[in-house]
Amino acid sequence: MSVVRHTSQERISTFFSRYCSLSKEECNKFAQSYLGCDIRQASIQGAFSYTVRGDDFVIQFRAERPPLDLAIIKHAHQMHGGWVPEKETVKDLAYFFSQAWNSPVPIDSSTVLIKRLDFRQKLQTLAESPPPRFQPLVSYCKDNLQFVFDSAIPWCLNHGDLCHTNIIIDPLTGKLSGVIDWAEGSILPFGCALWGLETVLGRFDFEKGEWVYDEQREDLEDLFWETFRSHVGSLNPAQERGITVARLTGLFFRHAFKFNGLYDVPKDDSWDLRLLDGQLFGDRQWLTACKIIEWDDAEASRVDCAFVAVPHDKHFETVGPLLAGGIHVLKEKPASLSVVELRQLQEVAATYNVRLSTALQGRYSDRYHTLKEWLPLIGTIQCVEATRENYKPQLDQGWRSRGILGGGVHVDLGWHLLDLVLDLLPGPQTPVVRFSECLLTRPYQQYDAEDTYFASLLLPSSTPPTPDIPCYLKASRMSYHKTEKICIIGTDGTLVGEDCVVDLFASFESGRKRFTKTCAPPSVSINQMLLNFAQEVREERPSSEYQRHSDLDLRVTHTSEKIRSSWEPKFKPQTAQDIGDPISAID
Repeated sequence: MSVVRHTSQERISTFFSRYCSLSKEECNKFAQSYLGCDIRQASIQGAFSYTVRGDDFVIQFRAERPPLDLAIIKHAHQMHGGWVPEKETVKDLAYFFSQAWNSPVPIDSSTVLIKRLDFRQKLQTLAESPPPRFQPLVSYCKDNLQFVFDSAIPWCLNHGDLCHTNIIIDPLTGKLSGVIDWAEGSILPFGCALWGLETVLGRFDFEKGEWVYDEQREDLEDLFWETFRSHVGSLNPAQERGITVARLTGLFFRHAFKFNGLYDVPKDDSWDLRLLDGQLFGDRQWLTACKIIEWDDAEASRVDCAFVAVPHDKHFETVGPLLAGGIHVLKEKPASLSVVELRQLQEVAATYNVRLSTALQGRYSDRYHTLKEWLPLIGTIQCVEATRENYKPQLDQGWRSRGILGGGVHVDLGWHLLDLVLDLLPGPQTPVVRFSECLLTRPYQQYDAEDTYFASLLLPSSTPPTPDIPCYLKASRMSYHKTEKICIIGTDGTLVGEDCVVDLFASFESGRKRFTKTCAPPSVSINQMLLNFAQEVREERPSSEYQRHSDLDLRVTHTSEKIRSSWEPKFKPQTAQDIGDPISAID
């Protein structure tokens, strides 16, 4: 799709036809008389104004809406001294922002809370809207919003429209001559207007239809922060994170919402989102700035693959930026805890032509392949029972014993059961959850997640009108021994896989027979999983096996969601309120 570029002449024509009752000639005549010198129109024009330049001053004629707040103009004049000192553009811009940092505005606690809720609402709107490739960074902003509103971050005057049309630069010297159009200026936490820094670090390439950064972007940004710190002093880690989150949040608020006063998100192919794409993912700058990916040196910046093993409630904000950075990801099971997030991650992977695979070594095990090979010998499937048990005498250690998303036995052990059953018995639809129950069998321990769960499913038959298949699952950490077992009963026999042994009891013309196979240990399947992943990332296009596993991930995740939603709560998970931070509950 081509990108529509509005020339300065087109913007001037629109301004006088829609927003100004005077003619262009009348405005020019007034400006020339007022300045007492020849005037010329600025080379770059805004959407709601007409700007002309004299020898030493700039005059801007504005639309009635949005109106200029004279108090804001006065504050800006007092803070910045009317004009920014003549320095190189980046240094001048750093000094411009340092003046804001050094001119804090007192703010009351109710205003802080209201604005924090407003930011939270906007980020939530973005989190629930396409395109999904932005979601990991939106989640990062939501999860770290408290740093923006920390007392260590001063509230100050933020320019609301610090785009290239409002930054006046001397074309001969590169010095910053002035900053105009304070109509959208407001008192906010420092950093919310820092998205304007991108304006001098790159440009929108209209031929390519994308934002591109200058080759010297990193050096220019380093110079900006070096100059900024020289004026404000050193920053502590909380301040650095607060500034980073505020800057990123400002980018989203600037480009992801339509300029119509509503929280509507532009279409995926809009000019704003193309610009946002380049500014978010260009040179992976936000992946490193947000500490989601940390590069130690030039070699590390050429990482091709990553294995991710983090608490399950943190996976989305970790995996998404890696995929968007062009890095293949092998994720410890599960790939996601919700279908919505999993689809988003899969779309990001497809967009950037990288692979997102789940580290479920059972898919590559000798036991699985033996079960799959022998399954046709037992006839029409009648019933399935699967169990995975372990024994943990102390259940109060580690995040898996906490009542957070992904904690508990359902994900830790039960996910393997679901994956095995749904892989062996694929169906056209998601299984029906007839019944499920979670138990906390050791309430005296410091443990607030389920340690045992049961589920009764109906697996859709792949050959209608054959009846759906009853399936019974049990996972527990409180058994007397460690075991993994699946029993599949068919019209002609029974297939049992227990740990590394597979048994087949089946009827043949020569009579009923038993076959037993001792399969390779789990270490072999782990090696095979890694080899398959390495081979997959070398392929130019995703293989059919990769697509099959991606579809399986969706089925398993969907079924898991249905199981969790059917539970009757038997314990109270730990919440932010329990921890004692009343404000953090908002986030």
